[in-house]
Amino acid sequence: MEKLRKEAKLTQAKYGSNKIPAVLLKDQNLMVVIRMANQRRIISKRANKGDCKPKNKKDQRMFKSS
Repeated sequence: MEKLRKEAKLTQAKYGSNKIPAVLLKDQNLMVVIRMANQRRIISKRANKGDCKPKNKKDQRMFKSS
């Protein structure tokens, strides 16, 4: 037990101690993952039709010269 106590003190000195129970962090992380999964469903990997239009070459020339 003394060996673990020494290792724990070294670890806490290096990384700090955390008083929040791991169960609460687990639930908090789960909520973040659920929100990310919902956002991925909303964002499409493919562009909608009409979103991939060719460039307006006249405008491109005008911006390039300025």
